[in-house]
Amino acid sequence: MFDVLTDEQWMRLQGLIDNPPECAKTILNRARERRGEREQSGVWQPGPGFWRPGDPIPAQYRQERNTRSRFPRSE
Repeated sequence: MFDVLTDEQWMRLQGLIDNPPECAKTILNRARERRGEREQSGVWQPGPGFWRPGDPIPAQYRQERNTRSRFPRSE
């Protein structure tokens, strides 16, 4: 990304990083709060329905995987 930006774009990016708009500040603060809550719990907890090692591959995923083709087929 550094090689693509012009000097003017680079200066604007640095300005946005140093002085983010209010909407970005609220989003960053919420993310920090959530991260802090997770770090305080100490242990990562997967959400409901989370796949765990040893569980079989979900049938829906297997069907989707089989319908998608990795390589183009000649007709």
